[in-house]
Amino acid sequence: MTALYVNPLTPLRWAAVIPAAMLATVAAQVAFTFLGGLTLASLFTSGPDSIIWASKAVASPFMGAAFVAAATWAAPSRRRTVAVVATILVVCWGLALAVGAGAWGLAIGALGVVGALAALAIIRQAAA
Repeated sequence: MTALYVNPLTPLRWAAVIPAAMLATVAAQVAFTFLGGLTLASLFTSGPDSIIWASKAVASPFMGAAFVAAATWAAPSRRRTVAVVATILVVCWGLALAVGAGAWGLAIGALGVVGALAALAIIRQAAA
């Protein structure tokens, strides 16, 4: 008779899905906002507010992709389902930004959703 073995770390990995995704998103935001700010500061002659918003727009596709990829990586099983759920969460985030933060919010939210959809497409292709 074969005993059913459950890895004792599986519940911990499920508990780590959202925190891992959030940490990856923050890391992407810090890295790409910093790099985007350095690059955009030399291109724009307008005030610092435009540079901040533009650098956030540059970072947002990477943030969306990082959220989906990290959630999928942390999940112990059902990775395609986790990728779809993570993408839905990014779409909700993008819609909230689009509604509440004006034109820059619409741009940042839309670009974040594009990054999440790109990550989802890559994950689904890899799993097929």
